Amino acid sequence: GVLFINHLFKKGLFPKKCYLEINKAIELNNKGKISYQKRGEIIIKSWAEGFKGWNKNKLLRLTQDYFKKEHYKRIYDGAKELIEFLKRKNYYVVGISRAFEECLIPLQKYLSISLVIGTKFEYKNEICTGNLLNKMWEAGAKEKELMNVFKYANLTTNEAMAFGDTEDDYYMLKFVELPITVNANKALEKIALKRHWAIYGNLKDLIRDLQSGKLVPKTGWFNHYSKKYSRIILNET
Repeated sequence: GVLFINHLFKKGLFPKKCYLEINKAIELNNKGKISYQKRGEIIIKSWAEGFKGWNKNKLLRLTQDYFKKEHYKRIYDGAKELIEFLKRKNYYVVGISRAFEECLIPLQKYLSISLVIGTKFEYKNEICTGNLLNKMWEAGAKEKELMNVFKYANLTTNEAMAFGDTEDDYYMLKFVELPITVNANKALEKIALKRHWAIYGNLKDLIRDLQSGKLVPKTGWFNHYSKKYSRIILNET
């Protein structure tokens, strides 16, 4: 979402005021002056304000064009392979993000994800009102969305997996049977170490362990690795 906004601003399509608010929030968070949640709140509200009056189809077209030309290059190596593996195992694959759903749809199509959930803008007659229908920056927002998916898709948490890279993913990760961090920031890595969650530096190593059966629910992977290593950081890079 942030990268797409940068792209729009350079083309003169996004308000300067909202653009500056977004970048200021990122700067303050990087300096430790505001929390990751507060950063998310400012960014998301600035998105909604900046897109007020936009036609939904115009936004969808621009996100698709940007993805095709640029953003697909930023997808982690192994993402497609991981999703294909999970779908072969009959997993229902869901992408949950703070990013607004209009910019997640191209990613959903590219990776063949079953469902994407993100920030939802309010539209009236296909025009963005500047209001929000959810608050994805709040603590537990991703867990709440995930629980709704389980309920309405008639799924079970048995052998469910979740993958995350920031502390914002904590509430979602703790909800499932097998929480896995990939390329985690320092805050999430600290949590993962304390809670003995699997930690990976890249998707290819994760896929290797999933395919080999080393990392699957109910195999006691923590006890297995704790006998071998003093710290449980799997394939750290």
